[in-house]
Amino acid sequence: MKPTCSYVVMCHDAIKNSPNQMLSLPEIYKAIERKYPYYKFRVNTNGWQSSVRHNLGQNKAFRKVERSGKGWMWGV
Repeated sequence: MKPTCSYVVMCHDAIKNSPNQMLSLPEIYKAIERKYPYYKFRVNTNGWQSSVRHNLGQNKAFRKVERSGKGWMWGV
């Protein structure tokens, strides 16, 4: 069954429940797939991942932090 909460809520929960309250984008995807198996087993496209990226970048609740290596860390 498709989750009823928004991507913003899913991302926020994933980050807040992480040990350092910071996650990389792939870690956010994995956290969402663990909590909401719908996105791992029922969705055959990566469109939801694009929506996650969009919401992280557009919502002021999230902050992007530089890290060594490739990509960013996301916090709240």
